[in-house]
Amino acid sequence: MRRYLFFLLLVPLFAGCDQAVYLWQYGSLTGPGKKNARAAFERDIFSAEAKKKYRIVQDEITVNEVEMPTINPWTNQEEAGVHVTVVVRFQNGRIFQQSYDGAIVHVQGRQWRVNPPLTKAIHAQLEAASRA
Repeated sequence: MRRYLFFLLLVPLFAGCDQAVYLWQYGSLTGPGKKNARAAFERDIFSAEAKKKYRIVQDEITVNEVEMPTINPWTNQEEAGVHVTVVVRFQNGRIFQQSYDGAIVHVQGRQWRVNPPLTKAIHAQLEAASRA
């Protein structure tokens, strides 16, 4: 009987291990969070080179939702779904607003990157909008 009681006391300890790993990896129990998603979009989509290339005067990124990360079975990378709204003002005065449903990919450490196909698609739209 004492043996079973000992095992029952260990169950809550092991049940919290996955949350402890997420807390250690991401600094959050709920996955990458809006702060990391916003940083990924600022780094990959609105870098200094991209702002200069597309003549962007002002940009605003609103992260609406970040889903819990999962392992992509085809790439074996950890991905989290993200829903963002982007508002961009160009030098020619035009304003571009678009909402995106995509993914951010976990690379090294606590760093997340925007999924490369989504990055290319957004850059293509920004290029077209900046020339119009």
